[in-house]
Amino acid sequence: MLGYGRVPHWAVNLDLLKAELSACQEAGIGIYTASLLGWWGTAMPGATDQEIRDRTEAAYKVLIDECRSRGMTALIDIHNQNSGSRKYGEQGRKLDDPAEVALIDWGIELVRRHGPDNVVVIPCREASEPSGFAIERKCVELLDGFELCANTGSRTWPAPGWANFAEWHPSSVNEEPPSGAIVVSDTGTILNQLNAGGALGPGQPEIVRQWMQAGVAQGNPARVYYSLYPGPLDLATIQAIGATVR
Repeated sequence: MLGYGRVPHWAVNLDLLKAELSACQEAGIGIYTASLLGWWGTAMPGATDQEIRDRTEAAYKVLIDECRSRGMTALIDIHNQNSGSRKYGEQGRKLDDPAEVALIDWGIELVRRHGPDNVVVIPCREASEPSGFAIERKCVELLDGFELCANTGSRTWPAPGWANFAEWHPSSVNEEPPSGAIVVSDTGTILNQLNAGGALGPGQPEIVRQWMQAGVAQGNPARVYYSLYPGPLDLATIQAIGATVR
């Protein structure tokens, strides 16, 4: 299965999110990936907690309803260890900030309330500190019945006992990750290779297609194009991923 997602910008424009999901379905793409709470520090810095919650809840409902009606899977991380790192313009809070801990607890409950159908949850992408490991433990405890994916340290293999899947973030298009891992383009180095104009740009369709095709050849259960691009709709890249499916 192949996937796509504008991970730090998915919740900003619900019409664009719907257009992406429609384009993904039409192209035969089965996964949309997003960060439930890791998006606001990039896309809406300075927002109040209530604004973050309102926007996240509205966007998550759209994402889940659309994925379920289209037969797609939402590959969702609750948060990212890089929160507060200031990478690529990110201006969020550290995961152990009390306000962010409260937001995380709220977010896990939001996901639990909407149910497990068509959802795979990554508790914390690139978990490497106690604050990230705490999110992993909370998800294991609270999200009973959900499929979970581990991304401890960003290059996880094999999956730990609590997880159904392991996610691997390669640093190069030429890297051959473990064949059993979900492979996601969540490093600046690989995005600089895949995208036009640097990590924050739109995809280079043919290069993205070739990278996706390598995942099919390696037998990865899923290979996902994780994009930092803010928009507009990157239709050419979505269609290129779809060409891999066919």
